[in-house]
Amino acid sequence: SRGTYATNELIGLIEASPNMHVLDIGAGIGGAARKLAKATGCLVTCLDITPDFLTTGEALTKYCKLDNLVTHITDDATNMQSLENNSFDAAWTIHASMNIADKDLHYKEASRVLKSKAKFIIYDVFAQTTEPNVIFPVPWADNVDSSFLTTVNKTQDYLQNNGFVIDDIFNKTKETITFFQKILDKTKQPNKQPSHLLMKENYITKIENLLNNLINNQLSVQAIICSKI
Repeated sequence: SRGTYATNELIGLIEASPNMHVLDIGAGIGGAARKLAKATGCLVTCLDITPDFLTTGEALTKYCKLDNLVTHITDDATNMQSLENNSFDAAWTIHASMNIADKDLHYKEASRVLKSKAKFIIYDVFAQTTEPNVIFPVPWADNVDSSFLTTVNKTQDYLQNNGFVIDDIFNKTKETITFFQKILDKTKQPNKQPSHLLMKENYITKIENLLNNLINNQLSVQAIICSKI
């Protein structure tokens, strides 16, 4: 959520440099990874389980002339067989964890592939309670069966149990509400519908539901910054 605004904030938080190799877990087609590579000169590996994202991502990366810095691989975030132990200087996951059922394995694998002292950022939608009353569909799931939300507190437990220390947490819910309210306002203006809303069927409904879930304090959007011990 919050698109470029959020990505720019995360680029500042991850503190990458040209001599670093960063892993983007659940990278999709690699938009955030390309911005990171262009802004910092670091190497980025984009990992996603969906083969179509690999194909599209590689084409876009080549078009942007960033294929010397950004690579794309297809793999499972809970079993990253193609990646070696202690091989990355930093990692992030942006709006991916809510689609991953086994959070413990997800963070265990992230810890495995990161070097000691490496920074790990989780930017995601979180449940505010253990049993939130979420209105579906939302952008990442049409129903509860494909949504695997957890609380920030439970996420901290998973991270700490897998060798991370929590450095900071930033709540971006208010900014996200403002961002999506502006998007919805644009859809009500003639010929002003944002093009990305055409990506999926009933996308406007999904945005409206997400907004209501955030306003009603069922969900939040937060960034957890941690480091591998």
